[in-house]
Amino acid sequence: MPPDLVMAETASALWKAVRFAGLELATATEAIAAAGAAFDELVSARTLADRALAIALELRHPVYDCFYLALAQARGSRLVRADDRLLRVCARTRFAKLMRSL
Repeated sequence: MPPDLVMAETASALWKAVRFAGLELATATEAIAAAGAAFDELVSARTLADRALAIALELRHPVYDCFYLALAQARGSRLVRADDRLLRVCARTRFAKLMRSL
């Protein structure tokens, strides 16, 4: 259950793929529909915004990733990441326990 921000991020990635990599619009449209259907729950970014901002300021890291950390913290779960950049940022902080590498 990611923040609903995941849909904007997915649409942005698909836009780039259509615009710069030649992905067909029909394929991108199917992909965004499939992405939306893949999640049982999308958590409103509005409910996470204050905490995400506080985490971003504390870590000196872009706020977009911190929405996912805020959700993991709120739900008492772990954030699994394929991108190790946020893992490195959190490594020696209290947020390290919320993170796991894919």
